[in-house]
Amino acid sequence: MQPRFSRRAGFSMIEIVAAVGILVLLAGVLIPAVGSQMQKSRVARAKTDMTTVAQAFNSYFVDTGVWPSNATFVQSANVQDDFVGFPCFYNNSHAHSGWSGPYLSNGVRISNTVMNVATADPAQGGLRDPWGNVFRVIYVAKTTSNPGALFLFSGGPNGVINTSNTNLARGIATSDDIAVIVTRSY
Repeated sequence: MQPRFSRRAGFSMIEIVAAVGILVLLAGVLIPAVGSQMQKSRVARAKTDMTTVAQAFNSYFVDTGVWPSNATFVQSANVQDDFVGFPCFYNNSHAHSGWSGPYLSNGVRISNTVMNVATADPAQGGLRDPWGNVFRVIYVAKTTSNPGALFLFSGGPNGVINTSNTNLARGIATSDDIAVIVTRSY
């Protein structure tokens, strides 16, 4: 007796092409949706990280009566600085009375490197946003018409701060920038 072979034993070429077409269509719909959600989670993480740093700034101010900075804080000067250095968060480097830190932990892990703020090397240190860029600290000068302000900024996904100086002073981020207000007056 000879075995009988059925012509319906597998998938036809049309069925395979249709199945692959459906998978490609689903991937075309799902990949942008997943990418959009990932971008939203990065923005949320940047805001959370900056809020934590803002709390450290405020705690430092409450304890010492001055704002943390890389040098002696001058209330009459506008200053923008990368959030690199600031050893005052980890030790009493400015010898302020009332200091009860450390105000930040050692840092965050990026790939296999632990990054922290307290380093002079911007390539190796600084608390970085989810896109790998160092956060910016912006001090707005205290004047007779302006009570002074302190903000943390990230350039967002494109890494460039596009917000105008006027909006920076108001703590309003434009484009894909992200801002967190530490204080609107000091």
